[in-house]
Amino acid sequence: MLPTLSARWLSIAVAVGALCCSSCGGGKGYYPVRGRVLVNGKPAEGITVVLTPQGDHNPAPEQPAGGTRADGSFELRTYVAKDRASYAGAPAGTYVVTCVWYPPDMGSQPGLMTALPDKLGGKYANPATSPLRVTIPPHAVELPPFELEANVR
Repeated sequence: MLPTLSARWLSIAVAVGALCCSSCGGGKGYYPVRGRVLVNGKPAEGITVVLTPQGDHNPAPEQPAGGTRADGSFELRTYVAKDRASYAGAPAGTYVVTCVWYPPDMGSQPGLMTALPDKLGGKYANPATSPLRVTIPPHAVELPPFELEANVR
């Protein structure tokens, strides 16, 4: 009887552990996030949107990111290095938003160490100076459009 009881508790413990490990990002919730980016009032394709958590002193914070499609829409995913996995969505929290818009042919730019030409002029590229902020609630969310200004043709 005792081995059966121990085996049962061991089975329960293993099942609970597996359930905990299989949840998103080690127990952290990731919520679907969609949005749009407009530049000078028009949808912009190829902009990289990155969220940096505010008040997070982790030297390598989780940074949800996504790229815009032709209609300016994007969906965020979060790469978690310790899990070596990418999760759809973003954790709930308050973030600084950065946006960069490199040319579609950036792979053919001369010199690997030269700065890539951000079509937004770097105005939204640095988390320390970007004016964009967003709060992700603990549920799926459609963000209001990010309306950026740039000297582009």
